[in-house]
Amino acid sequence: MDGSSTTSRSDNEGDYPMYSSDEEGDAQYWTDRRGSAVFNQIARDEPDMQKLTLWTYSPKPISPDAWIGLGANIGKHSYLKELEVRMDGLDYEVDEIGTTEHLEAFCVGLAHNRSLQKLFIEELDFRRARLDTLRPLLVQNENLKNLQLHSCKLGPNDFRMLSDAFRQRKRPCSITSLAFTSDTDAPISDESVPAFLEMTTIITNLKELDLSYNNIGIGGCDELVPLLQNRDSKLKRLYLDENPIGDEGAQILANAMVHNETLKELAIGGSRSNVTRAGCDAFFRILCNTSNINATFDSNHTLRRLWRSYSSHNIVSNELHFCLMTNADGKIRAARTKIIHFHLSGNFDLSPFKSMDAVVLPFLLGYIGRELNEKMLSSSRSLAFYRIVRNFPDLCSFPSMERRRCQKFEAENGALTTDKISLLERLEKSEAENAALKRENEELKHQIEQLMVMVKDLNPIKRHKHEV
Repeated sequence: MDGSSTTSRSDNEGDYPMYSSDEEGDAQYWTDRRGSAVFNQIARDEPDMQKLTLWTYSPKPISPDAWIGLGANIGKHSYLKELEVRMDGLDYEVDEIGTTEHLEAFCVGLAHNRSLQKLFIEELDFRRARLDTLRPLLVQNENLKNLQLHSCKLGPNDFRMLSDAFRQRKRPCSITSLAFTSDTDAPISDESVPAFLEMTTIITNLKELDLSYNNIGIGGCDELVPLLQNRDSKLKRLYLDENPIGDEGAQILANAMVHNETLKELAIGGSRSNVTRAGCDAFFRILCNTSNINATFDSNHTLRRLWRSYSSHNIVSNELHFCLMTNADGKIRAARTKIIHFHLSGNFDLSPFKSMDAVVLPFLLGYIGRELNEKMLSSSRSLAFYRIVRNFPDLCSFPSMERRRCQKFEAENGALTTDKISLLERLEKSEAENAALKRENEELKHQIEQLMVMVKDLNPIKRHKHEV
């Protein structure tokens, strides 16, 4: 790759320069001659070098010294935000940089970088090179948000090392996206699932986890249940496509999603997944429990996707597709749309409405008639209005049920007011009678005191007469 063949472009994720191949594809081959210009840009720590993709596949491979030097210069770079290292096509038995010594030397240099936000590595065999050589970057680079290791032949010990490294970070929550995919002879199996799930307990702000193209089956699905049931989880996207989970695994995942209010995308499709329509139907029962209106209201209104490829569309029922599309409108609108579509369409059962308080029915009509964009529901709303009003004519009577209810309350309030006045009058009369009794009591007391004085005056006269 030379300076003339280096192009820059922007993508949806940012405006950083993208160093990639030219239109003819020649510049994707890394050789000492063509790569020298980019090597110099990296070595000079140029601010414009913010996004870099490296390909090691070449008719004339990069030399070990240049490879090791490239890793060291990337490690020193202060502005590089995204790095992709694509080692697909590298012959580890022939190419010199494929030795353990040279692979680890490159990683040791790279591990000094503190500016990277995204690190993408493809087909670097970490059975030859120790993943632990990247520990300094994983622990000390606080800018790192996205780590993707594709077809890197990772095992349980590697995931335990990653968990330990993330645990040592000052802010583990800065990691928001992880990807561990594999289309090689060493995919991730059920035995490795507990090891990498340990990372999700450390990275509490994880929003995306890509485990596609592995060998995760029913056992792995069981291990994923606590992650999907964790109400504190921030996970929005989980990709399990091209894993042999089958219908039983799909059922396990669906059951775990009953109360999940964060996951918007769960990919389970692909030719290797062995998921049929029966497995997809398990998700329909979670997205829309049609047993009654309350169950539909309490269903999952968050999940929006179950696949990433159109090849999986043929196993999805129209009802499930409708629910997934409806969930994209938000929880409140999705709940209302599902209730109208599945409970208030056609010759629906009116018996639940007969037991409702009459005051609730107008609010129900307002709930049904609230503006919706879906034209397909307009006829359902009209029919629901017609049948409910026809069976409950008092809704449209004059005065209205609400007014009659108010009149009843007013009459009851008037009667209570009359009773209150009567009680007040009786209370005043009782107080007056009590005051009169008090006055009589005071007069009697005064008379008794006078009598007592008279008795005292009579006693000496009686004694004198007795003596005489």
